[in-house]
Amino acid sequence: MFRAQLRRTVLRSHTPSIDISKRTFTTDPGFPPVKALRPTLWCLGVSGTIYLGCATYEVYQDVQSAKSRGFKADSKGYAGSYEALEDLSSNPNFRWATSPPRNYGLGLPGVLSEYTEAEKVMLGAAALNIGLYAACHISPSLSEHFSHTPAFGKNYTLLTSMFGHTGLLHLGLNMFGLLQFTPGVARSSTFEGSGSHLTAFLLSSGIITNLGQHMASIWPRPMERFAPSLGFSGALMAVLGAWAMTYPNAQVGIVLIPGSWPANQLVAAAALVELVGIFKDLPFLRWAHAAHFTGVVKFRDDNMGAPFPSIQSFYSREIPSSSSGTLVASSPAETGDGFTPSEVEEALDPLSRPWKPSRFYETCPIALLETGPRNYQITGRIVNFSTNQRQQKVQTSLEGHYFLVVADGSAAIAIKLYYAKISDYNLILGQRLTIWASYIADSTKAEIGYIPFCAVAATIYPGRNGATHIAFHSDAAGSEDYRSLRCPLECNLKKYDYLPDLMTLKAFLSTGYDMGEGKILVCIRSIGLRRTIRLKKRPGTVDMVEVGVFDDTASCVLKLWEDKVASAKTWVPNQTVLLISKPTCRVNENSKAEHGVSAEIGIGYSSMVDVDPDFPDANWPRNKVKTMTKKDRIYVPFPAETWNIEFAIHGPNRTLFTIAEVEEQVRHPDLTIDFTGKLNVVILEMNLMEHWRKGTTCCFECCGIPLYANKPIATCKNCGLQRELALNPRIIGSMIDESGMITASKLVWRDDAWSQLFFGITADETHVGDGEVYLSEQSWEDLTVLDTISLRDIEEYLLYSRITLTFGWSSMLERICILGVEW
Repeated sequence: MFRAQLRRTVLRSHTPSIDISKRTFTTDPGFPPVKALRPTLWCLGVSGTIYLGCATYEVYQDVQSAKSRGFKADSKGYAGSYEALEDLSSNPNFRWATSPPRNYGLGLPGVLSEYTEAEKVMLGAAALNIGLYAACHISPSLSEHFSHTPAFGKNYTLLTSMFGHTGLLHLGLNMFGLLQFTPGVARSSTFEGSGSHLTAFLLSSGIITNLGQHMASIWPRPMERFAPSLGFSGALMAVLGAWAMTYPNAQVGIVLIPGSWPANQLVAAAALVELVGIFKDLPFLRWAHAAHFTGVVKFRDDNMGAPFPSIQSFYSREIPSSSSGTLVASSPAETGDGFTPSEVEEALDPLSRPWKPSRFYETCPIALLETGPRNYQITGRIVNFSTNQRQQKVQTSLEGHYFLVVADGSAAIAIKLYYAKISDYNLILGQRLTIWASYIADSTKAEIGYIPFCAVAATIYPGRNGATHIAFHSDAAGSEDYRSLRCPLECNLKKYDYLPDLMTLKAFLSTGYDMGEGKILVCIRSIGLRRTIRLKKRPGTVDMVEVGVFDDTASCVLKLWEDKVASAKTWVPNQTVLLISKPTCRVNENSKAEHGVSAEIGIGYSSMVDVDPDFPDANWPRNKVKTMTKKDRIYVPFPAETWNIEFAIHGPNRTLFTIAEVEEQVRHPDLTIDFTGKLNVVILEMNLMEHWRKGTTCCFECCGIPLYANKPIATCKNCGLQRELALNPRIIGSMIDESGMITASKLVWRDDAWSQLFFGITADETHVGDGEVYLSEQSWEDLTVLDTISLRDIEEYLLYSRITLTFGWSSMLERICILGVEW
């Protein structure tokens, strides 16, 4: 990257036009004059015209795009103000000027249709430089129009000289730098892929840097007023400076020099060298130091501005009106800075603004992604993630990044998702998301380590870079989107035989974890409390939650740490199924568990977690859980809507069954209807006092964990919610009649049935303690306020009592439900 400066006298054909003897200068009377004011005004005027013209063209594109889609802001069909055009953009059917590429065939338009507007500008600048270099070699007389000599040059050569080059090496180095650094600058939040903005930046940079070299020929280097200068390196230095500010910590190396340095430090060192070169000759570095230094300084003015540049100044501002239609004059105090409130909010919180793609993105499965600068729209589910917070001395706008692994059933991709605040995103395992990426990297070059089926990687800068974005989806349970993308990797549903490396939990805990490639399919049994653990090796604390998992062979604990804790809140005990690939395992043989050794599993860097996967092997744990739920649930809600309870208790069709007859009827293979009847039984066993002493008189299930208490209301320790408890049916051991016995713990009781059992000795009378009788309305909840003596009296009274139960059989629950009790 050199800027040529020819150390020779200007062409003789220009010399006679200047009479040096008539010129006098205070520095050296023998030097011809160098104009300062006129070139400065010319550069400022042309640069402003270029920026205004490019911005106007961009506005024209947006308006034409709006018209082509049938949007009209006023009666004439025009977007008459900036706010009107912004209103159009808020419509979900509206997209800015860049639209999906049309089929242009195999010609030049077809080839360029795959590139963004900014990339087209970059390629056009390179082609123009190469074409003009060839033209100057074919016709040498053109060279004087593409080089600028301060003493004899014309003003227009301040612009055209940026396209001239002295040789192939000069041209090649400049074009290499242009193609190397311009794509990153174009993707930055300042340009957001705008070809018009990039065009104005390159042209104005070339003009201003040439003006800087022109002024240096007045002071401190008057001898350079005779030396023609030309080349693209002044504008390239501005591009390099903008790239270094956008990616300050990126490592940059120099050809043939070992090592690399952070971009911001390297550019600062280059600026210092150029500044020294202006005042002092540097051996082997004889180029236009003033132009290079001006380029480094100029990029700060362009790149340090508003992070989201506005073009609203090219529209007329709308004047608010009152409800009566009269115009309301704005007070001087409310003039503002010209930005709309929405623009201010977007600048302060970039993630709050709706994202509008500025280009066409191809929807593609992960397995078919091609590496390189390509625009892809990728949808998948999070199978693993971790947080990497920055701890560095250099202050940047980014706090850190998430490392995500996203899979769609065909393959996986590694995503670096940068954030300004760690609270910007709430990542959940199994969550569906869509990313818009502009560059796909090879995972081996991205240095992400070994992750199975992950051959590509991408980086997302939401809110900073208009070319990349990410969107998280909240799908309603049971919807089509909720069921999509749940097929695990290596699973071919069309020709499914088995899932490779899938093993039982017992096999994995015994020896399977030594393989390092195992998969386990488990169901969530319980979710423990969120605990804070103090670290031993370094100061600080981390959050952890223990999740109980099981299959039909074993059970263990899955530990989730720090950022993955939030995922456990979305899982439902006895319902959510996890397919964990390459889980970590820790076996503690010194601590004996209930069955074998104590073991715990975790999610490592290369692990993958599929939440509720959709493949044949995942059906049996779901069916097993349903069976276990019917058998082992401690609390089953009473199905009040199944029967007409009053008709069942007092109606004319009240059939008296024996226990044996009920069992014969419910086990009949062709009978699946609900029915009601009566049972006359004797209470053979009472456990009221035993459960009172254990504190399990009342029960409920919350978060998959049994909740017990001796009062009707208790707080779940896992979720912190207050729950209304029901009376524990296990306070009655068993009941018999002349045909058989029934275990009362499997019965589902209605609340009024409990009240009738304990306090319904007569229709409206309740006997308590010493035999005192009084009328009242009582419920089973009154048991929780009685003392132990009263509870013991009730237990002794009910033991061996004969009662008549009005029951109903629920085919859905496959249980007998008690509707009422008669004495």
